[in-house]
Amino acid sequence: VELAWAEAHAWLAQGDLDPAVSPTAWLATTVVDVEQARIHRITIEHPDGDRSVLERQAPDGDFTLADAPEGEALNQTRLNAASYGIQGLPLNDVLLPDEIDISFAEPVRVTFDTFDGLSVVVEVASRQRSSYYARLHARPVPLDTAATDQDPAAAATRINDLVSGWIYLIPPHTADTFTRRRDEFFETGDTAENSAET
Repeated sequence: VELAWAEAHAWLAQGDLDPAVSPTAWLATTVVDVEQARIHRITIEHPDGDRSVLERQAPDGDFTLADAPEGEALNQTRLNAASYGIQGLPLNDVLLPDEIDISFAEPVRVTFDTFDGLSVVVEVASRQRSSYYARLHARPVPLDTAATDQDPAAAATRINDLVSGWIYLIPPHTADTFTRRRDEFFETGDTAENSAET
C-alpha cells in the first residue's frame, strides 16, 4: 500500500539495536521436546553389541533394566535420568552432513518409545568423547492398548520435518545420560555412596 503523504513524513526510532553476531544465537535452543512422562521404553545399543533396555509400566513409575541379574543393585537415578534424553533436547549447533567430518557408520543408537505410540531414534556419534553429534528420526508404532488422544503419525511427521537432513551438536552431559553402557546402570561402591549422599 502506498500512502500519498509518505514522502512528506519521517520517523525517528530510538533505542539500542544489538543483533547477535553468532549464527547459533538465532537458533531454537532445543531439537525435540518429548515429555519424560510419555517415555515407556528406552533401548540403548552400542556398536560393539552392548545393549540395555529400560522400561516402566506407568508414566509415574521408575525404570527397570531388562534381564538384570537377581540381587544386583541398580542405580535408579541413572535409569530414570535416561528418560529425560529427548525432553527439551538442547543443541549447541546444527550442521549439514557435508559441514562436519564425523561418521555415523557405528553410532550409539537410542530408541525412545512412548506410551502413546511414538518412537524417536537418536543416533549419537562422538569425537574422542568430547564432542557429541546426533541425528534423529521418528515413526509411529502400533499400540497394544486402546488409542489415546495423541496422533503418533502426525507427531512423527512434525519431528521428521524439523530434523531430517540435519546433524546436531549436543552437550556432552546430555548425551551421557542416555548413552550409558549396560554396566553403568548397576550400583558400584562409588555410585552407591554418591546416591546415599544425595
